[in-house]
Amino acid sequence: MALTTPILYTQVAFDASKDQAFKFNVIGGDQVTGATITIKDNASLVTAYTGTSTSFAYSITVPAGSLANGNYYQASIVTHNAAGESSQPSNTIQFYCYSAPTFTFSNLPSTHIINNASYVFDVTYNQTEGETLNAYRFDLYDNTGILLSTSGSKYVSSGGLPLTVSYTFSGFEDKTVYGIQCTGTTVNGTLVDTGLVTISVQYETARGYSYLYLTNNCEDGNITVEANVVGINGTSYPDPPTYLANKMIDLTTDGSYVKWAEGYQLPNDYTMKIWGKAFKANIDQTKEPSNIVSLANSSGDIVSISYWEDTTKAWYQMRVQDVGETYAYVIKSATIDKPSQAETLFLWIRCVGGLYDLKIENLGADWNSGEVTV
Repeated sequence: MALTTPILYTQVAFDASKDQAFKFNVIGGDQVTGATITIKDNASLVTAYTGTSTSFAYSITVPAGSLANGNYYQASIVTHNAAGESSQPSNTIQFYCYSAPTFTFSNLPSTHIINNASYVFDVTYNQTEGETLNAYRFDLYDNTGILLSTSGSKYVSSGGLPLTVSYTFSGFEDKTVYGIQCTGTTVNGTLVDTGLVTISVQYETARGYSYLYLTNNCEDGNITVEANVVGINGTSYPDPPTYLANKMIDLTTDGSYVKWAEGYQLPNDYTMKIWGKAFKANIDQTKEPSNIVSLANSSGDIVSISYWEDTTKAWYQMRVQDVGETYAYVIKSATIDKPSQAETLFLWIRCVGGLYDLKIENLGADWNSGEVTV
């Protein structure tokens, strides 16, 4: 028998400051007792490294520092048998040597504690010689390592370095521990990984707040009443609006609305509560939804909330479209059993630091304008 021609496997880009194993395969022929690898500069064909291994393993290691980062090389191997004979050279492969990229979460709180039900995770990629990122994927795990949600593979179309990629996970439960991880590949096949990072969720507790403040003026025999409630006038169609039991406005007719355009300001952080029933349900995600609430500012940023149903469940969906952003930020509330037309639904919206939370609750058909705690 004789040595057969070895097959040298493709090599992704690697950091020349670290040892790197090149793997090959041999089909049939004499037993392989060693191999010699020859690496050349791909442009000049000047030999950059030659090394020989004496092993039965189908692998040969190039020591750290044998090559230089920032260069493009080609490699081939020959195998040897116990008689000192050599095979024909293998196929030639090409590869890059690049410094190891950095790939880390860049906006996690130092405590790794998140105070909201949703969070936009940022990961920043950089590489000294300018090798770009090709694809990435965010994964969310529970505290036992079970995958809960994933972004799926996302591809990078353009952008210089450093590059920051983002993904929003929603539905975090209070007092719960999760694991977050992002992995990716460069344009030359190098794997990058943030590692699994543990995060904890602790919702912020709202400060004490009251609609009315009462002060007992004993000496004067009266009580001072101070209110945090401000009445603002809006417009409607039809005008005047149709009221239902003096609690709600009937907006079931196509084209009807109520609008408040002045007399108030929404701060960066706010909470909004809305009650209603018999909402027009959206059922087709491929169509533009019919919204039950829309908020807009003078810059053109728009927040819209729509109501959705399938055969058994109902939920709210929020879409946040900022001016200058290509993609909208979309979150869903939890789902509830599909309500009847007579049952009142509660909508709760909170924005803190540009991040939104959205909740839904069925208050039943007998609800009578009482306060709702979320």
